[in-house]
Amino acid sequence: GSSLLWAGPPRQGSKPYYDLIVTPGDLTVRRRADQLVTAQPVGFQPPAVRLFARYQGASKWEQLAMLSQPRGAGHEFLFSGLPESVEYYIEAGSLRSRTYKLSVIDLAGVKRIKVTYRFPAWLSTQPVVEDPGGDLRGVAGTRATVQVETDKPLANGILEFDDGSRMPLARREGNWQEANVTISRDGAYHIAALEGQQSVRLSEDFFIEAKQDSAPVVKIRRPGRDAKVSPIEEVPIEVEADDDFGLQQVELRYSVNGGPERSVPMSGKAGVKRA
Repeated sequence: GSSLLWAGPPRQGSKPYYDLIVTPGDLTVRRRADQLVTAQPVGFQPPAVRLFARYQGASKWEQLAMLSQPRGAGHEFLFSGLPESVEYYIEAGSLRSRTYKLSVIDLAGVKRIKVTYRFPAWLSTQPVVEDPGGDLRGVAGTRATVQVETDKPLANGILEFDDGSRMPLARREGNWQEANVTISRDGAYHIAALEGQQSVRLSEDFFIEAKQDSAPVVKIRRPGRDAKVSPIEEVPIEVEADDDFGLQQVELRYSVNGGPERSVPMSGKAGVKRA
């Protein structure tokens, strides 16, 4: 109070003492989609947070209680299967947000996702198809072709990633579209459509996991220690090798009495994980 009395009100552009941060604000969503709304009180802890909603076909505002989030001091409410556009605002204590709008539009729905993996050449592995697919998992450098089938033609389809980047979906026969994703880092993506400059979500999030290649593990099982043998004795050697993505070659290298080094191939088919 003394600060306000002597220094006057805060300068323009400074943060208010109390605020109510609402997410997502104004947004365009697909009809029958779910949409989560959150409210984050700043500078105070209200005993209750209420959401007021008015659907396009209604004349009265509905009052709905928002639930406390499991983590943090925020509150949330889920609009489930939105049938039409809805206006909403939020009250927390004596604060009231401005009125926002969730604009509902008709867009294609995702029926099926198919993923074809093409692994790096050093793996000597044939392409693998996941049908149905969604999450992307592969060794770093794997190229994944994501094919999306919708229930009707989709214009301006994209893959939208958790870092904000976007990748356009190329049209294919029927209601299929596809994009090629190089798996290079862990993350997430979802399928969306561009309406103007705004993306409209068409699917839930799918995870991306970039597995790192570890060195192979090689063990001499037999004899597994130094051994003294006679000049005419044969020495059986047993070797076990494992690799998380595939062995290209396993060799036994040896020399007798300090002589030249020799090698014996021990693995069979390249690309197996254990030999």
